[in-house]
Amino acid sequence: MGWRSGPWMSLFPWWVSKAMIRPWFSSLLLVVAFATYGGYLHSVETDRWHWLFNLGLVVLLAAAATFFQGFLRWVVLLGFNSDLGYLLLALGLASLTIAVVSEFRLVACWCLLIAATLLVRVDLLVARVGNSLAWVSLVILCWLGLGLSWLPHLLTASSGHLPVEEGRSPDKGYQQPVFLSPLAPWKL
Repeated sequence: MGWRSGPWMSLFPWWVSKAMIRPWFSSLLLVVAFATYGGYLHSVETDRWHWLFNLGLVVLLAAAATFFQGFLRWVVLLGFNSDLGYLLLALGLASLTIAVVSEFRLVACWCLLIAATLLVRVDLLVARVGNSLAWVSLVILCWLGLGLSWLPHLLTASSGHLPVEEGRSPDKGYQQPVFLSPLAPWKL
């Protein structure tokens, strides 16, 4: 007798018990997380190639959470069984520390995205969704979040007036963004 069929389920109406096995809340969190990341990409004024690169990273993140989950678990567990694994783990943590110090906001966004993606994946596993459908669901939800981040910019552009950001003056024209990343050169 599992958690779905216990005696406590009779306390709730049928629609609550059905909603408890569907990953709607974690999916909503994933869409909001990717919309927030899209807002971050808008704030640092990335060009279209970086948007396409991030769309590709979404596909890879969804594949890592679905199809390559067993392989990644095997690689991590193998890494803890040898001296070479400990060395690579130490080098990876040192690189991650440098990335966190130099690009805190970007690394924090990616940690949020990975956590939200894994939460949806766990909910899909509980709902007994297969790998292929889970991958398609994750990609669609992530792309939906990135697409929703364009909504405020498209609405302000269609209204005929663009808001003036802090640090910019409309009479001086375009100025370079204050935030320039050594990890991702925005303008080449």
